[in-house]
Amino acid sequence: MAKRSKTWLSPKKQAELEAKQRKKKRIKTACIFALSVVAAVCVALIIWAIVMSARPYYAEIEIEGYGTVTVWLRDDCAPDTVEYFVELAESGYYDGTLIYRVLKDSMIMGGYGKPDAEPIKGEFSKNGYDNTLSHVRGTISMSRKVANKDKNEVAADFYNTATGKFFIMQRDGIDEYDGYYAAFGTVIDGMDIIDRICEQIATDEGGNLTEGEEPVIKSVTIKRSYNK
Repeated sequence: MAKRSKTWLSPKKQAELEAKQRKKKRIKTACIFALSVVAAVCVALIIWAIVMSARPYYAEIEIEGYGTVTVWLRDDCAPDTVEYFVELAESGYYDGTLIYRVLKDSMIMGGYGKPDAEPIKGEFSKNGYDNTLSHVRGTISMSRKVANKDKNEVAADFYNTATGKFFIMQRDGIDEYDGYYAAFGTVIDGMDIIDRICEQIATDEGGNLTEGEEPVIKSVTIKRSYNK
């Protein structure tokens, strides 16, 4: 079979064809470059998200007249509780609430003064959660309701009743809370403030403060890094 001869093109047509081919090549190159940029950006965003999710949360609790207490939030021990606290803090829930109870040589209790938040399940061992954070000096933990023995109430009925209030331990050696309350962080700066509140605030025998004299939590700011 005879070979088919190539179609002859005039110089003008040949130039037009070559121009079209160059244009297609440029478009193809531009598309490949754009896709490469998009892919690189997507990879960078994924890496950034992974890095950010791996970084710990810190809470800066500013108490009027005293200063700022910085807490390392332990989402490795109580992830749901940390997420709950972070959401409340970022919504402004704690702004203007009170340190409403002080137990000398024991703890301060805060977050009082606004309607209760939605209750959260207690992340502690008696409630089926593996929370290894102990209630030592500087530990922050979620307050909850407790059973009244005089009313023959079942303690487990109150395990999931935390509604935003919290307490910060002033001293070690109170291990009776381990396994029964959701510890979710550790004070890394500002324990001197906790000490001053415990030492200076006048309370009744139950640790209750005189109305109008409660320290005010000005704000709780959540951060992803800690700079002393």
